[in-house]
Amino acid sequence: MKMAIITNYSTPNLLKRSNIMTTLTYQKISLADEAFLTKLLTNPNLMMLGWGKTFTKNDIDLWITKILAGYQQDDFSYYLVINNQQPIGIAGLLKTTINQREVVEIAYIIDEPFQRQGLATQIVAELLTAAFNVYGLEEVVIQFNEEHHASRRIAEKNGALPLMTYKRKQGTNLVNYDVYFVKKR
Repeated sequence: MKMAIITNYSTPNLLKRSNIMTTLTYQKISLADEAFLTKLLTNPNLMMLGWGKTFTKNDIDLWITKILAGYQQDDFSYYLVINNQQPIGIAGLLKTTINQREVVEIAYIIDEPFQRQGLATQIVAELLTAAFNVYGLEEVVIQFNEEHHASRRIAEKNGALPLMTYKRKQGTNLVNYDVYFVKKR
């Protein structure tokens, strides 16, 4: 079963900047993860640029329900990312629609203490491997606010190429989002 593979998915990776072995583990999100998810999804430093809002308690409950449904409907969704038995963020493959085109995107949020360590680059690489080798996808996209330069670098380091820019609604504003793509090789 595909879900069993990604649920127990972990990959050791040598981070170039620090020369330490990092094994990340991905596990399904559950209601037991609500405290960590609340920490992430209510942090304005993490949420405002990418989502344009922070989440309320009700938003978080609805979001967890949506994630759990994603496992059933699509065989994938967001996962809790764990490093050294500690959650460091969330990441996953998500079905979405961009400009009336159905796509699967890689999405992630890394908690602030774990940023700028190469972990997001590693996570995207591992999700690309899962997308192509576990789920048999032919193409995935990565989308981000055009002002999010770190996300652009992460996409480019993983071989993603520009596809388009579109206007995405964030609250009452329309914000430019860049969409990059990676095809299975």
